[in-house]
Amino acid sequence: MDDRYRGINMAILILLILLTAGTAQAQIQFVEVTQSSGIYHADETWGAGAWGDVNGDDWPDLWTNNHTKPGSLYVNQQNGTFVDEIATRIPNYVKNDEHGAAWADFDRDGDQDLIVLVGASQGKGSEPNHLFVNNGGIMTDDPYTYGLDYPLSRGRTPLWFDANNDGLLDVLTTAWKRLDAMSDVFINNGVSFQPILTSIGIQQFPSLYAQLADLTGDGILDLVVYSENFPQSVWDYAQSPPVEVQGAINMPTTSFVQDSVFADFNNDLLTDYYVSRGPGGYGAKCVDVMNSNELRLTVLPAGNEEGASFVTSGVLSLDMSAQYFTPMDFYIGSQGIHPITRPVVLDPADPNVVGIKPHTPGVDYGVYMGYDPYSNMWTVTATFPNLNKAQFRIDSTAPISSFQAIGFHESLGHDDQLMLKSISGQFIQVPLAGVRSRSVVAGDFDNDMDVDLYVVQSRGCINQPNVLLENDGTGTFTPVPAAGGAQGATLGIGDHVSTVDFDRDGFLDLYVTNGDAYPVFAQEASAQLFRNTGNANHWLEIDLKGGLSNIDGIGTQVFVTAGGVTQVRAMDGGMHRFTQNHSRLHFGLGANAVADTVEIHWPNGKIQTFTGVPADRLYKVDQAL
Repeated sequence: MDDRYRGINMAILILLILLTAGTAQAQIQFVEVTQSSGIYHADETWGAGAWGDVNGDDWPDLWTNNHTKPGSLYVNQQNGTFVDEIATRIPNYVKNDEHGAAWADFDRDGDQDLIVLVGASQGKGSEPNHLFVNNGGIMTDDPYTYGLDYPLSRGRTPLWFDANNDGLLDVLTTAWKRLDAMSDVFINNGVSFQPILTSIGIQQFPSLYAQLADLTGDGILDLVVYSENFPQSVWDYAQSPPVEVQGAINMPTTSFVQDSVFADFNNDLLTDYYVSRGPGGYGAKCVDVMNSNELRLTVLPAGNEEGASFVTSGVLSLDMSAQYFTPMDFYIGSQGIHPITRPVVLDPADPNVVGIKPHTPGVDYGVYMGYDPYSNMWTVTATFPNLNKAQFRIDSTAPISSFQAIGFHESLGHDDQLMLKSISGQFIQVPLAGVRSRSVVAGDFDNDMDVDLYVVQSRGCINQPNVLLENDGTGTFTPVPAAGGAQGATLGIGDHVSTVDFDRDGFLDLYVTNGDAYPVFAQEASAQLFRNTGNANHWLEIDLKGGLSNIDGIGTQVFVTAGGVTQVRAMDGGMHRFTQNHSRLHFGLGANAVADTVEIHWPNGKIQTFTGVPADRLYKVDQAL
């Protein structure tokens, strides 16, 4: 069995057996097209990019921030391939500490602009956000003119929405903890943006991302904010000033949440949600052996010492990554010799590797490694006075055994949660034993008129197979064997996923990133593009163009009825943690070649209804004035 299955909770295997008994095999199949597509990035990632349309040709393009490396702007060539055109599309681009991004036409000029939030060097420096203003497919970075530079903010994920329903898109810039600049809502006055939270009596708050969903049931999308718990708050923007309503809507607070998605999972037209609660992210510690000869280790010391011991008789090749770390901080053997090459080669026959240099754990700064020739045991530990992360890959010419964590216990995360909203207004939890994910998306991947789920799984030092959950239409999910071909990479560390129909064939595809790590792991595997091979089922896709409402139609709800089943999709901008799905609305229609009705509920209360709508087409709907 593939070694990446090590450490998976056995419950997921039991769940698969129980749920697939007597069930026909799912008609969902993906094929990886990364190499042929031209999209390639094997390094650190921060989310799964942002899908938009830079050149107005109605084909999805992809921005990837690449975190510590310059970003990429992959332009769709309409033939299954992409070309990185960042140099010509954004000629004044300068790399910053880039995090989440989101496309929207904030200036109502007919082309999509892009905001990219910046982390201000972990909140220790000052860097402006990017605001790439689009003019006919050429973008200029101009956050200062529009008041969105916010240089002290530890920016995380933006969210475009019309906070005051004036037809102009405003933006929430979520930001992590820093007393002088946290999350804020910037109101668009048609010329520039102004922060408003303090002026309306709401204290700025730390947050990682926010989403839109109709949780109050009034037909208006509410603002859901995530911080250290999910949700941190739920704001009803139908009222002015907005009102916090989490308690009023009986939405429980959930801890250890990594990501979330809102959808109607049982076709009752009520908003349900799913939360990812697996290990992953900055704090995921881990030690494991892969392929018997490779030890992988992630530690996160903060005033203490963490590491691992292991037994092998072979010669070692060690590579590692840590922030603010130099070879002079690496001490080998009792004499504390510093390495001069990378990777570091350590031969047990070399007397210089024997013993550990004396040090004070949690006070001294560095990595200490040594060998005990009597037991064939190696020890490697990292000690940092302040929080820092270190990752190690150690290859041996002989098998590795008896590995043991030092100074930490690995967290395997917590089971994900599916919450279905009942008619009474209560959220009912559906057990999902053994599914512990880092990122989640929802979509009707087989076009059978219900919303399925796809989750990215990972641990802090070794990747895990991703999971595809097929919906039977009632909110009951069955794991699809091998995730329908989209299990993901063996190497790297699974980060996030986004959805897009990149080839416009009516079936949702997946873009998965594998760089939730420092380069020692992140550079092992590229991000992956999985194409949905489809089936005979029908579909509709809808782009919205607001008139009196905002031009992107954010906040709109669309109801499609076919074959006696009514489905709802919300134009929520496609946002989840650090990531933007393509915001085009997608409906599977099953065997129905015609949608009986398409009903569009715009944010300003206007409703447009279309009847007898032929399937298997992309429709662009302008709001009637």
